[in-house]
Amino acid sequence: MRQIFEDRGFQIHAMAYAAVNILLIVINLTLTPEHLWFYWPLIGWGIGLAGHAYGVHRKLQGSPQRRRPGS
Repeated sequence: MRQIFEDRGFQIHAMAYAAVNILLIVINLTLTPEHLWFYWPLIGWGIGLAGHAYGVHRKLQGSPQRRRPGS
């Protein structure tokens, strides 16, 4: 799991996800607190982020440096 967070592309994606979604939460709770919508982009983008993590994981599993002897 730690290797996923060492991937530069994933780091950028995760930081953008956090920054944008924090901003969207603040905007939602400030302007329309009676109608919560911030969780939709949070969920949607979260699915994309999870897909990115899975792709990085698959890449690491397939790289010759990461293979274990006898696998």
